Amino acid sequence: MLGKHLPVVLPFIFLITAVTAQWLPIASAPWLQVALEYLPVALLTLGWGLSRVYQQSKLSFLLLVFAGFVSLWQWLPELTLRAGAREIILVAVSVLVLIFLWIPERMAGLSRNWQCYSILFLVVLATHLLLTLPQFGHPLTIVLPHLQPVSLAMAPMAIITAVLLMAIVSFWKQLKLTQAVGVMLALHLMLCLVFEPSLYHFQVMALLVATLVIAGLMSHSHYLAFYDALTELKNRRSLYLAINNCPEGYHLAIIDIDYFKRFNDRYGHDVGDEVLRTIAMLIRNHGLGAQAFRLGGEEFVLLFPSIKPEACGKALSQLRRRIADYPFMIRSQGDNEPHREGLTISLGLAQQFTAQESIDEVLKRADNALYRAKSQGRNRLVMDADKGKFWVVLGQ
Repeated sequence: MLGKHLPVVLPFIFLITAVTAQWLPIASAPWLQVALEYLPVALLTLGWGLSRVYQQSKLSFLLLVFAGFVSLWQWLPELTLRAGAREIILVAVSVLVLIFLWIPERMAGLSRNWQCYSILFLVVLATHLLLTLPQFGHPLTIVLPHLQPVSLAMAPMAIITAVLLMAIVSFWKQLKLTQAVGVMLALHLMLCLVFEPSLYHFQVMALLVATLVIAGLMSHSHYLAFYDALTELKNRRSLYLAINNCPEGYHLAIIDIDYFKRFNDRYGHDVGDEVLRTIAMLIRNHGLGAQAFRLGGEEFVLLFPSIKPEACGKALSQLRRRIADYPFMIRSQGDNEPHREGLTISLGLAQQFTAQESIDEVLKRADNALYRAKSQGRNRLVMDADKGKFWVVLGQ
């Protein structure tokens, strides 16, 4: 599940590559200079648009802030040459990163994002005022007038370090793309302060951030398209694609949770969701030699490559017994101690008999076998041995 696990490694990839890039020689190829000037902002703009499409609202504001920061650094370089201007810009951006990383997701949503735009406007306005008052000397002395020269030099480092630590804490709590991007942006600001990179090296780091953001968003979109978010199993679309990798035929089993509606009605949908996650975990970890999918609702599918039906039946029978023996514990409202609720499944197994038989036809026969298993008392496996003929492999 690359879409789920990629955010975990993104900050490490950025840190290692960005630090290494500080020792790269400055390239002089005109096409490369043009690419480094415009590509980071273009990719960040694309990432901002994709994050809005995927409703990653906090991420969209992080990318908006960083795109503005990169544009300012590239196209208004005279601002970064003033004494203290570089530091005040880095501090302002780091504060915005921290704010948009920790605000509630609903605050950045379409109905309330005016609050985020207001915060952005106020911080930009304050930064602009600080940068346009040269008579006061170092901009930070306006905010912190009692700082000594040594403390004045260390203040930006302390602030950005605190922001980086808070970003890491957020990332530790939620290993998601938004938090990973927040850590990368904080690392980028820290490297800008420590190394004081040339414009070329700054552009290389910005391009690296933008590229990793796009990679993360593409991986996220793949996860949304081909995985079920609740159970983390592959979904129906993935099932149809997986069939193409079974040129020699396959066996397909539909699994249905017995009396699932009873769990929802008696204990609520939270318990029902936990039942689904538990069954998905047991299916995924059973080592059946099959691919697992969530078909929808309380139905799952196991796809076996072309093997003997007896081997499929044996594996599915083992799974049925394991789920029936699993100690699923529930604490009802008012109960002092949790009590065990039995979980059982019914299964229908069908084989693709000819290469011309479609997945929908095989699914229909497996579903008919499943219906037969339920009508015979549940907690059993029925196999479609031939079209229209059923035989029970194992039951209660």
